[in-house]
Amino acid sequence: MFPNTKLLQAFEAIARHGSVTVAARELCITQSALSRQLKSLEILLDVKFFVRQKNRLCLTEAGRELHQVLHKKLSEINDCIEHLQAGPRYRVTVKTPPSFATRWLAPRLVTFYEQTKCAVSLYTDGSSPATSGSTAFGGYDCEVFFGHSGMAALNGKLLFEELIQPVCAPVLLDKIRKEGINSVPILHTLSGITPLPYWEYWMQRSPDSSYVPSLTALNSGMEFSTQEQAMNAAIEGLGVVMLDTNLGSLALKKKLLITLGEPVTTPFKYWFEETSPGQSEMAKAFCEWISKEALLCYM
Repeated sequence: MFPNTKLLQAFEAIARHGSVTVAARELCITQSALSRQLKSLEILLDVKFFVRQKNRLCLTEAGRELHQVLHKKLSEINDCIEHLQAGPRYRVTVKTPPSFATRWLAPRLVTFYEQTKCAVSLYTDGSSPATSGSTAFGGYDCEVFFGHSGMAALNGKLLFEELIQPVCAPVLLDKIRKEGINSVPILHTLSGITPLPYWEYWMQRSPDSSYVPSLTALNSGMEFSTQEQAMNAAIEGLGVVMLDTNLGSLALKKKLLITLGEPVTTPFKYWFEETSPGQSEMAKAFCEWISKEALLCYM
């Protein structure tokens, strides 16, 4: 005859604590009632589970065997019940370029969470989450890419065009206006080991600007591996950076950085890729949300 769960729960609590008193307190029953439950289990199975050693109940070999199985199973049942009581939990896995994740996406995720109560796992390196869906580019629910118009041929959906503009910290503004842009360091964002041609793009479109640096200033400028690093250096007052204004929109809004010239577009754009037709409802909701957030940048 299989014992009921109350008897098994009584045994597991006593085995875990080595004390009827402590186990009874945990189960909110009297010591005598708990002792009777243990006795009933031993009679039912015709097995002795405990021996007393000094002031503690110790498991017999049969007791250790049963407790090893019961402890694991009861823990799994408890976890399952807690999960069911908490209701459904959703998670969307997203991969983006590092600076996009830090400067654009992460500060805006609060609105997505408020709308959906959905958790997000945000990746910026080459690792792939083992539990997420499969996309044409890897195991993510949504991926954001930075590249040329060729992304459209890979089913990429346009988020926004890259828009660049020279900026500096407010503390440098007077110095630059009085002494010129060559009086402070020019900050570059690297692509591999060479600077992105941001300054060249902007200078071609703004040849008459008073903020065009000399060739010497450009060549002697400081270089950073990400736009995030270059932007942070500019915010701290190091020099003038050619800012991706989409990524720097919040810094500009908070006046951490001041613009020095008109913005111009580059050949680069930000795209995002959804998963195949098996995509979850929350993943679809994230893709719709990020598209709408991108539109707000131009409103």
